[in-house]
Amino acid sequence: MPAIIKRETPIAAKSRKSGRVIKKSARSPPAQWIKSRESSPEADKNTTNIKRLEKELAFSNDTLATIVVMIESLQRAYDSRRPDQPMEGRTRLNAAERELLAEYDDLDLQMSHLEKKISAMETALSQLKGGAPSCTDIKIEQIPAMQAVDQWQHLQYFPSEQDASLSPQQLELKVEELADWIDWTREY
Repeated sequence: MPAIIKRETPIAAKSRKSGRVIKKSARSPPAQWIKSRESSPEADKNTTNIKRLEKELAFSNDTLATIVVMIESLQRAYDSRRPDQPMEGRTRLNAAERELLAEYDDLDLQMSHLEKKISAMETALSQLKGGAPSCTDIKIEQIPAMQAVDQWQHLQYFPSEQDASLSPQQLELKVEELADWIDWTREY
């Protein structure tokens, strides 16, 4: 932020004739703005980029929360549905199965979009840091809904080559950071 420098204006002056001190009620001249040495266009640009990344991260957290809610909703819907007819011999899905499939496809699309968004944010962050590699790479492997036994089974963490050089304690901390949003107190 630019610093403000004000010119000094005398608020009292001696009169030459009598030697008495007379107060002057003059307006002070306008403040002059100069840029401090700390503020540069590059620093301002980095600050702007950091704020943009913070907003994108907050939006991505909201998106992740939405996806988690959708996963739970789909799991409940899948668990609670009772097939009208056994799948053997049928060539078409009933209305409820079609709806579940459409919701699953929508969820798949949202997860793919979020994965790309996180990758783009990691790239932007590494550029801000000066080309330093990102700390973890997250890959999401998806298993079709009909085969998923546990709702978290389709979200799996695959360590990158960088993570292979970490100590077990460091890797455990990174995995814990990734799993902070999961409510471990609930039974699934």
